[in-house]
Amino acid sequence: MTSVPENPGTPDQPGLFIVGMSRAATTWLAKCLNEHTEAAVFGENGYWGKRFVKPDTDGKYSRAQIDQILAQQRDGRMVRAVVGEGPGNLKHVTTENIGDLLEKAYAKLSPPVTPGELYRAALKAVAQAEGKRIAIDKTPQNVYWISHILQEMPGARFVSMVREPYGFMLSYKYQGKRKGEERWRQFRRLYHPIACSFVWRAYVRASLRSAGEHPDRVLIVRFDEVRENNEDVLRRVQEHFGLPHEDLASRIPPDNTSFPDGKRPTLSGADVFWMNRISKRLRNELQMEGRPVGFHPIQIIISCLTLPIWMVRNVGPFRRAMNISVVRYVLRLVFR
Repeated sequence: MTSVPENPGTPDQPGLFIVGMSRAATTWLAKCLNEHTEAAVFGENGYWGKRFVKPDTDGKYSRAQIDQILAQQRDGRMVRAVVGEGPGNLKHVTTENIGDLLEKAYAKLSPPVTPGELYRAALKAVAQAEGKRIAIDKTPQNVYWISHILQEMPGARFVSMVREPYGFMLSYKYQGKRKGEERWRQFRRLYHPIACSFVWRAYVRASLRSAGEHPDRVLIVRFDEVRENNEDVLRRVQEHFGLPHEDLASRIPPDNTSFPDGKRPTLSGADVFWMNRISKRLRNELQMEGRPVGFHPIQIIISCLTLPIWMVRNVGPFRRAMNISVVRYVLRLVFR
């Protein structure tokens, strides 16, 4: 197991989160902040979302519930998004040792404890293992749970990433292609242009709603801002998180996680048609331009006819991946 530096003076963790839209530079931001001398970034995990364990009626966890949560966290998902070789990755925490680190941290607690207290212990364990002052959670889906997190961790702060719809859709559609043929087939099975358009809308709605409800806690960063001036973005993020400013952009080499070979495919007529229809109001609100679609009636009709088939085919994968039926998932996207 990788040796871990001692840092017994690590203070309590306020709760800092990178959330928002997947495929919108969340990994880039996490890697940059991991090079900060005071911050360690880990993720992605479902502690506040799909893996959340409901506490007892008093709002606190018993020792048995803590053990249940620890068993979930031993699979390494909490850190796997920033584990690897090179700049931007965790240096001492790994998918193999995270369970032992958390077990030691949780053993020091005296239950019952609140979900916020338990998570602070996890943050502190990661920060201490990395020899840093604070730990930052990078889980995009936490954008849906910001109000809940703030109830448990009132000092929490969030950076929410947002991307224009067509770039998001292209990256989302082809995200599995770089992961081998088997994973590529799985991702193609999960993709449908109507569902993807609602995913984009749900992310943006959650980001805007949270920023409106908690303007001092939620900083929205747009993907185009990252591309235009990443140094300014990092300055604003560090200020929002209460970190002293450091030059981080130069420490992380350019990395296109969507299309590492530089070849960008194009969206189909049905892709653009449904994104235009479903994203229109929010695009106007965010002053994002639409895209001409042309005339593709056959593609559009086929996309309508295949939607029920898509839902039936993905009943199993959605239950396994999200602990939710595909019907409930679609209803959440439409009405969230």
